[in-house]
Amino acid sequence: MTMRQKKGISIPVVFVLLIFLSSCTGLYRGRQQATPYTFHTGTQGMVLEFFPGSPPDRLYEGDSLTLLVKYANKGAYTVEGGMLYVSGYDRAYVPLVPDQMPFNAEGKSIYNPEGLISYTAEFSAGTVIAPPYVDVFPQTFKVTACYKYRTEAAVDVCIDPDPLRIQPQDKVCVIHDASLSSQGAPVAVTRVEEDAAKGRVQFKIAINNVGGGTVIASSAGSVPLDRCQADLRQDEVDKVEISAELSGRFLECNPKQVRLINGQGIAFCSLFLTDYQTQDAYQTTLNVYLDYGYRNSIAKRVDVLKLPGTPRFY
Repeated sequence: MTMRQKKGISIPVVFVLLIFLSSCTGLYRGRQQATPYTFHTGTQGMVLEFFPGSPPDRLYEGDSLTLLVKYANKGAYTVEGGMLYVSGYDRAYVPLVPDQMPFNAEGKSIYNPEGLISYTAEFSAGTVIAPPYVDVFPQTFKVTACYKYRTEAAVDVCIDPDPLRIQPQDKVCVIHDASLSSQGAPVAVTRVEEDAAKGRVQFKIAINNVGGGTVIASSAGSVPLDRCQADLRQDEVDKVEISAELSGRFLECNPKQVRLINGQGIAFCSLFLTDYQTQDAYQTTLNVYLDYGYRNSIAKRVDVLKLPGTPRFY
């Protein structure tokens, strides 16, 4: 063995080790920079859109009519058992078949983070006619989606079973209020205010209709989908059911069904902390669940024209 070999590792070996360590460092940094999937964002549920030219702006008496509607679920909750309705037109002159249709729609998820999965509904009439002595017969076709939905909100909170026991600076967290933006649903928890006493915690939860549609009552999990496109009573709208969970225990919420006034409502959810987990303050997550029905729609006007000298189709 030469003198150089006795002193340490050869230069080529050192070079290989440096490359290996550099690669490991790069992998470690890459993991640090990884961004988690956040699909509980946005203020939309079902989104409806007419296909271009369907329906057309105008057509002639005797023509057929086809309504092609594209719909997608832009929220984070999968819709099952929803209904699509077409209304606003005179069925005596435009015999659309069908005029309603059930639908399901997958929500945003780790596999569909942008809610890009879309579906198509088709409504058609074989022959469109117009009333007598009318040259232009305007018709408005309104497509309405009615469906059950759920908002799932997660809020970072500080739980202090004995808020006056020691100085706040000696605790791992302090009680605070939180403002939220959206949770991937048309109804959102927008603010949570926490209030604590010895052995008890209470949250004031603000709720807003942020989707631009109509909130429908969902008592006992049922929604009046069979008539929600028009025939809803006053006591069947603007109501949201609320529940909340903290460290595996459900809170007592009052009221359990929140009435929205001008799109806004408030509930108080509380939990007794006597002999609960620990006497020290700790950080955790408050989960809030909102259950409701929702309705939104699109509309388009179509003019049915008569050609002079053509036969009447009635």
